[in-house]
Amino acid sequence: MGGPGDRRSGGGSEARGFGASELMNPFDLTGPWFLLFYVVLSFGVFFGMWFFRKALEGGDCPAFDTSDAYLIGYLRGGIAEAARVATVSLVERGLLQVESDGKVKIKKGAKDAARNLFEQAVLTYFQGSDNPAGLFKDSGVKYASQAYADQLARMGALPSAAQKTQRIIVFAAALGLLLAVGMFKIDVAISRGRYNIGFLIGLMIVDVILTIAIGFPRLTAIGSSMVADLQSLFSRLKKAQSTTTHGTPNEAVMLAAVFGMAAMPAVAYPYVKQLFPKATSSSTSSCGSSCGSSSSDSGGGSSCGGGCGGGCGGCGS
Repeated sequence: MGGPGDRRSGGGSEARGFGASELMNPFDLTGPWFLLFYVVLSFGVFFGMWFFRKALEGGDCPAFDTSDAYLIGYLRGGIAEAARVATVSLVERGLLQVESDGKVKIKKGAKDAARNLFEQAVLTYFQGSDNPAGLFKDSGVKYASQAYADQLARMGALPSAAQKTQRIIVFAAALGLLLAVGMFKIDVAISRGRYNIGFLIGLMIVDVILTIAIGFPRLTAIGSSMVADLQSLFSRLKKAQSTTTHGTPNEAVMLAAVFGMAAMPAVAYPYVKQLFPKATSSSTSSCGSSCGSSSSDSGGGSSCGGGCGGGCGGCGS
């Protein structure tokens, strides 16, 4: 990619392709040097986006009931994870039965044993279908899960309308800067008869993808810290389940809620891979930070407000 990088000074005061004047004007950098400059600029912009988002969306961790496995599942992975966790709970409690071919049968009277509206919605789905693949798209399940989304939004774990607007502003500013710099350099290069701009165009495309990913995560900074703290809080449960043949129903549900289907040992819970093969192939859980608290591994009704107070200091940082 072109710039006037072939200029020379008689006394050799300027290095080839990277002279003192070019330090003042990055658009005069030759191709490789400008690409390096553009990569550094991109990382700087990405860090700025991350920092502003943390500053805008951070705060103290809210009190969090660690006994609500479905809320934890929704926090970590949205409606799909909440529905998977509910299915595991219903199977472990004997309200759903998984056949050898992976089809799901609802037990007689199961709906009467449902503990909440979300479980009723999941059971209603399996009453009309034995295929778990369509569970996440079911309108009844979506409607019942909205209560979890609303609760997490009130807690600050999901972005509010104002925060979504702030994200759009930060995203537009960051992407506008990167594209403007890239397009201006392309214009300069073409005006000087240089057309080897493929690498720069490729970097600009990558920047668009990364800017979207960094600018619009599903969770806020508080929500991400909550997930990390919960995974630290229940780390002993995960370790214990990896060495046991089968835990209690409550342990299985909390393991699924906090760490995902991939964390459930196939030997102890073979039906999980039958029901959710994609979810068990790769873990969607993230690394957890220290929560500074050790609640019951079985997920009793302790509040994460105490645990987050110590280890979740990163909520606002």
